Amino acid sequence: MPARQFPFNRRSCLLKGSLLLWIACDIIGLFSQGFAGADVRKCRLREGTAIGCHASRWWSAFRGADCLAARIKDAFEPTMKAGDIPVLHSWTSYEASLPVREGDDGASKLHSRPYFCREHDLDVAVNRLERTGQRRDRVAYLSAPTMRGKSAAILPMFCRSVELGSENSFTHYLYMPFANNDGNSHSPAPNRQLRDLETDELERAGADFMLHCFRRQMNGTYSRSSTWTLPSQLPDLEDTMAKFKEEVHKFLQKNQSNRLLLHIDEHRSMSASAEFKRGAMQLAGSIPARCRVIATYLEPPDLPAQGSSKVCRFAIAMMLVDVGLLMTFDASDDAPATAAGLPRIRLPSGDWNGKARRLLATLRVKLSLFLLGRNIGLDQLHIKQDEKSELCRTFMKVQEALDADTDLERKLIGAITSISVILPQQGKQVSGAVDLLLGVEDSEADDSRYPGVVSLDNRKLTLPLEMLLAARDDKGKSFNLFCDGQSMFRQSILGKSDWCDGLVLERAYAWAIACKAAQAAGRFPLDNVGREFLFQCKELRDGIKQFNGKSARVFTKKGTPSIDGIRCIEDGVIYHALSEGGKAGTHQGFDIWFKTEANELVLVDVTGATNAKSCEEKAGQIAQNAAAAMNEVQVKNVESVIGVLLAPNCDSAIEEPPSAQVVRGDAARDLLGGLQQLLTWLGEDVD
Repeated sequence: MPARQFPFNRRSCLLKGSLLLWIACDIIGLFSQGFAGADVRKCRLREGTAIGCHASRWWSAFRGADCLAARIKDAFEPTMKAGDIPVLHSWTSYEASLPVREGDDGASKLHSRPYFCREHDLDVAVNRLERTGQRRDRVAYLSAPTMRGKSAAILPMFCRSVELGSENSFTHYLYMPFANNDGNSHSPAPNRQLRDLETDELERAGADFMLHCFRRQMNGTYSRSSTWTLPSQLPDLEDTMAKFKEEVHKFLQKNQSNRLLLHIDEHRSMSASAEFKRGAMQLAGSIPARCRVIATYLEPPDLPAQGSSKVCRFAIAMMLVDVGLLMTFDASDDAPATAAGLPRIRLPSGDWNGKARRLLATLRVKLSLFLLGRNIGLDQLHIKQDEKSELCRTFMKVQEALDADTDLERKLIGAITSISVILPQQGKQVSGAVDLLLGVEDSEADDSRYPGVVSLDNRKLTLPLEMLLAARDDKGKSFNLFCDGQSMFRQSILGKSDWCDGLVLERAYAWAIACKAAQAAGRFPLDNVGREFLFQCKELRDGIKQFNGKSARVFTKKGTPSIDGIRCIEDGVIYHALSEGGKAGTHQGFDIWFKTEANELVLVDVTGATNAKSCEEKAGQIAQNAAAAMNEVQVKNVESVIGVLLAPNCDSAIEEPPSAQVVRGDAARDLLGGLQQLLTWLGEDVD
């Protein structure tokens, strides 16, 4: 059926022309962000749920008509404003309750600062927060080291939820701090009142304390102005829960369609008693099922992990700073990117081919590691910097390299090598370092061996990347293997030459896969639904360099199968070709390989592409190369050749060709374990 036609008069024609011009400008703006902004209007959720995209990354905007401050005010006015709730009485009273951070020049409102994160990471967090069900895992938590932007992360999640407008989107946000916040926080419970209480009494006291604080927060005040005191007769937990739900219902204007996101910050500061804090968080978790509680702190809350019959916790992945949002392709863009006045890095024009995109991804990673190494988190990016500060000088050196009078590739290499990265010294003993690299279950986070954990997309926990690069576990059974992978990755960071091949993601996979295969007890799966390989890794080795006078390369430099090299492949060894860098054809498109106990030669290639067609073409080429190797190599120790493509940024279904396996999306990201933190910095669509 043809589209309906409407007659246009002169005025409507002008409007149409203006609209087309606006669309054209918007498209140009889209491409001006290009590779620097990572997501480029590609929305995809880990859970497979499609959502609409918004052209504006308002959460990363500094001031302007569409920014975080404007979004939270717009969310307040039509829905939250209520004359009978003091904190909701006016925008002034509500804004005064929002999180702030104190600094040398006074307190700063966090909603007035840009939040630099990927659209994908933000949408994953929102999707997980909004999800409802019959399980009692109603307390979400976000844990990360200090100064990483935990407290600032929740407001963008709330505003993004409002923007997307799903049936489970939030309508109300309430911030409850128990420390910091420029002194505007709830005072901890007096320890002297809790000394003689039994465990169940401490939990009931904690619940009563939380109810008291919630009521104070509704009034726009804090418990320090009306200190909580232990009741002479502690009420039953069920009675306190009933009163709490009644207060929440009142806060939501007794409207069943309203949904509250209750943000509890610095929850460990409530009390020194774990039982008291558990009782307080259990009460918060008894919030009506349509609502959600999220706790932010260095460590998870004092609640059981998922699977408990009681109120339990679940992790939300920490959104890392996306330095791509501090870059621009607009040569005329001299507006500050941060509240500190830090300018955006202006990327040069030129032929942005696959190698250039890989180098740009490497530049993002190295700049991110520079920030981590100097403990410059989201907060520090918004603190005024002297021109001689290391942060400003590094940004200036990167810009000077990119402005140099040379070709694009040399500009990028110059920018990469101009950045000095400081990593923690190796040797910090952390029991279970290999497990932390691969990601541990939430239930293990109570173990004191795992300090400062970071939550991942797959609800597992790991260490911050800079700590993974320093941790050691001398007593671990895979100690040497872990150290070999760690040293390979560290050397590529601290050295200058290895960075310039753009193979950061490949190195991460070599390290993670080797450790996963070592822990797999002889049966090694690349994903949860594919085949298992009879293989246990004992060593990670460069397959290109000679070992005992011979190399184990699969293909010669001319691209033909290397029979002598394949004969040298040893059992229990994972090989990589990363010493050859990004030179085309040197290892026929394979980055990692190993031979199983069933004499299968497994050839692994890594891609950062998001496009399903590109991934299908790569998978087809891998299958052809694997078949060519099998046809040419008639040796007793190889029964079959299997090609594997790892595509962590591709969530679309891909038809697998014969003799090849495609591991994409969630499964490919999970293989990286804690190293999937790199994906925020690498960006997307890098072949």
